[in-house]
Amino acid sequence: MPQAEAIKQLAQKYNVSEKQIQTDIIYLRMCFIFAEQSKAKRLKVGEFVLTKQGIIVPGYNGTAPGTSNECEYVDPNTGNLVSYNHIICGLQNGIYKAAREGIPLVDGTGYSTDSPCPRCGPAAISVNLKRFVYCRQYRIIDHLPIMEEQGIQICHIPYEIVFPEKGSQECSTPNIKKSLRQTWQSMWKQKSMKLLKKMRS
Repeated sequence: MPQAEAIKQLAQKYNVSEKQIQTDIIYLRMCFIFAEQSKAKRLKVGEFVLTKQGIIVPGYNGTAPGTSNECEYVDPNTGNLVSYNHIICGLQNGIYKAAREGIPLVDGTGYSTDSPCPRCGPAAISVNLKRFVYCRQYRIIDHLPIMEEQGIQICHIPYEIVFPEKGSQECSTPNIKKSLRQTWQSMWKQKSMKLLKKMRS
């Protein structure tokens, strides 16, 4: 399906504008860049909260400051990587950062590479987020209806729509950053033109 048609369908599904979905896609691509800061091996998750004042509070899954960066251990029975119980989720990290800096998150929007985990869900409810937008589906999702019951709109924008160039070199971090830079420059140019037009009128 062409991306334009997919964006149109998502806008109708979530009752938002197509421009909002396009903006959501930009923010989700940013989440994947934040995720690279994570020291996790099994799954790198990048998240941030966009406050209603327009402040971005980033976070990624990892350990508490000053502690070991080891996020997983090898299960002796299965040989699989298992996350330690003390790992802090990306959204939790962002919320802690906001608390330290006195940034209110009420009515903000959460963005994440992955759907909220069982820890992130209650955290999102506690700070009264109004939306949560994610790209990949986490294996545990039975808590998502509870978030919706508490007034949080859950929006899933699939990976192939966020990264239509999947499988090509364009999906590498340098090119994602270049794409984001070009997009932001275009957005700021449009805003500047509107402001200039308003000042002249």
